[in-house]
Amino acid sequence: MNHIRRAFSLMEMLVVMALITLLISMLLPALSKAKEKGRTSKCLSNTRQHMMAMQMYIDENRGYLPGAHTAGAAPEGSMIWMPRIRKYANDHEELFNCPTADPQYYWKQEFGSGLPARYGYAADEIRIGNGNGRFTYGYNDWGVNEFTNPHHGLGNHIDRGGNPSYQWGEIKADSIASHSSMVAIADSTPDGIWDAVVDPNDQPHFPAERPSDRHDGGSNVVFVDMHAEYFRQEELLIRPGEPGDVDRARRWNRSNSPEVQDWLPYVP
Repeated sequence: MNHIRRAFSLMEMLVVMALITLLISMLLPALSKAKEKGRTSKCLSNTRQHMMAMQMYIDENRGYLPGAHTAGAAPEGSMIWMPRIRKYANDHEELFNCPTADPQYYWKQEFGSGLPARYGYAADEIRIGNGNGRFTYGYNDWGVNEFTNPHHGLGNHIDRGGNPSYQWGEIKADSIASHSSMVAIADSTPDGIWDAVVDPNDQPHFPAERPSDRHDGGSNVVFVDMHAEYFRQEELLIRPGEPGDVDRARRWNRSNSPEVQDWLPYVP
């Protein structure tokens, strides 16, 4: 018996190719979403490890948190919370880089500053300068507003020269009213402007310091008690007069009070 092998016609090949293309177009969004979910989970794990390292720092430093940054301009004025806790994270700098963020904002140990070892930085290590360093996670330095005296956050303007009129600097963990509801570190908005700190102000002149929305419109947040959660960005920002603004503000202040007297008026 003769078997005649029939070749695909051009039309049949086009139909098959169209079906394959359709299947790929249906699968790609699901694969992309699964990949991003994995990156978000890795980021959440990073934030937990930040706070675990910070707790070890606290235990070895008489109960004090590291504080966000020193006073003054770069290079001496610099972000210090991350180098101060780095050794407690086994010097794994990848823990300080959100896998979803643009790699150009990743922290890499580089040398050539000419500065002495200080605040966790190695001798000659290039520091992340105040206001202009690139980073992907932010420390809650001031709380609901900047330059309040005393500040409401987790410490900043370290090494202010001992000026007693400024109630700034490192704070003790036991001064925090509620560890389980106090924001410590969150995904920051990397743009080269105060990337290593976060605050809740939703103002036209404060966009650089907002928690990020890169994880499907939100940010991973770790609290002082070391538990981490995901929040939509709008759940973290203060817009005075909106429902829930008091509860949102409490998360940012070590008093566990909204500190309404220090809110900025909301400007749409």
